[in-house]
Amino acid sequence: MLQSNNRQANSTIKGFLYQFNKSLFEILNADDDTVIMLEGQIEDIDIVSQIGTETTIQCKYHEDKKFQMSSVIKPILEMFSHFAKSKVTNRRMKYILYAHFDENVDNISQIDFKQSLMATKEKETLLRYFPSVFNINDESILILSTKKRKSDNDKKAIVQYFIDNKSSLSYKADLTDFFNCFEYRKAEKYDDLKQNVISLFQEDNTTSENFCYSNAFAKIAELSSLANPELRKISKNELLNWLANKKTILLNKWIFEISDKKKILKTKKDSLTYMFSANRDIRVFVFSKSFLDNNENSIIPFIREYIGKYNKKPLQTLPIFVVDADIEILQNIVMELYEYQILINTGNVIGNNFVEDDFVNNTSCSHNILAKITLKNNINCETLQKCKTAYLFYIGNEINPIMGQGFETEVLGISTIAELKYLTGICKTLTEVTK
Repeated sequence: MLQSNNRQANSTIKGFLYQFNKSLFEILNADDDTVIMLEGQIEDIDIVSQIGTETTIQCKYHEDKKFQMSSVIKPILEMFSHFAKSKVTNRRMKYILYAHFDENVDNISQIDFKQSLMATKEKETLLRYFPSVFNINDESILILSTKKRKSDNDKKAIVQYFIDNKSSLSYKADLTDFFNCFEYRKAEKYDDLKQNVISLFQEDNTTSENFCYSNAFAKIAELSSLANPELRKISKNELLNWLANKKTILLNKWIFEISDKKKILKTKKDSLTYMFSANRDIRVFVFSKSFLDNNENSIIPFIREYIGKYNKKPLQTLPIFVVDADIEILQNIVMELYEYQILINTGNVIGNNFVEDDFVNNTSCSHNILAKITLKNNINCETLQKCKTAYLFYIGNEINPIMGQGFETEVLGISTIAELKYLTGICKTLTEVTK
């Protein structure tokens, strides 16, 4: 059973990797200013050309599965539902289902789709899609289908209605018109698609697979996870300009899925070396909640080792540690460091009240303090600028890190203290870092 779950998880991850590569492929093949929305209105990729034509693409990737109509009926229903709603706007739409199966078909006909639709008795499909595909003539069922919260009896009534009546129901839009806008494309294997994307970067004279391809892939994965649709929009020009200004490899949880972990970390470490070469530079480490949860017993040893390497003398340029946690966790960290005779400025002068001036200028602190530490909620870009921050490192996968003028921000999308110690130069080898 465990093996089956692992296979399913790996298949799901491969599907995401395929989608991100396909998004990159479409971006690099588009006109410079064509707007592409990742995780679009209804599908994985929406493309809006400058002449107003909109293309929406859904990706399905199954390496070890034979094609079955039941495997693609839901994405087609999603497209048809959107087509039925958007026809009144008179937009020019094109719907593409881009799918890879171990044994695939060349195309899907209107007849194939209709036969599968009439044969289905799958409850989820009937409840989710049929109300937006068919006109409902029974007023009581129409009312039930529009309820936000449906009881089990409501669901049973809706499902039974469609099972009994679907062959006689009329479609909300002309099926032939939809299939004139719909195209089924056989997709290549994952490795072939990835190589095609890398080749497109090489055509643009950006030949470093480790840098440009990896960064572009990580960027697309990052944008795809954003909740705001407007922030998921990008063009070829915007992507290439971002790549041109990116000096180090972007680290997030997806980059390790496409590249050798040790190789990526070494490349990243080499690019960060200059940030740790001068002890006069003020460095800020922001620990994400998920990173803290996964490394709660290793944060104190890291802070001690970091101070021991870079900030041995009191009131030397002080490192700043920021935790995305509650006040109790902050107090526990401070008390444990105190037991090791490491005094900290928290900026909490009276009880738990944070005083920015004290945090910035150390006005109420001992002359023996070795670092500053506070909660993420206590700081902002202006606070860090007042602290004369040179480099900010966000530890964990952060979508919207603190950015500001006057300091560089690096998001280190890593999961272990061993990786952090290596990237910061505390640990010189990759012995503790596994793939």
